[in-house]
Amino acid sequence: MGLLKRSTREFFDEARRTPNYSFLDFLHGYIYGRWTHLYIAIGTGQHPLAKRLAPRLPGIRTG
Repeated sequence: MGLLKRSTREFFDEARRTPNYSFLDFLHGYIYGRWTHLYIAIGTGQHPLAKRLAPRLPGIRTG
């Protein structure tokens, strides 16, 4: 077994084959896919990190 799981390698390979799919698109998709509940909780302001991240990241609700 390598450093990455097969599903991660397949996601990376598909991202490379997709036209105009940037590294930031890949990173966003990976984070959303890997830590979905955390991603949603921060984005909706339900996680304690949301208050710290809100000033730096547009689109995060804090209240």
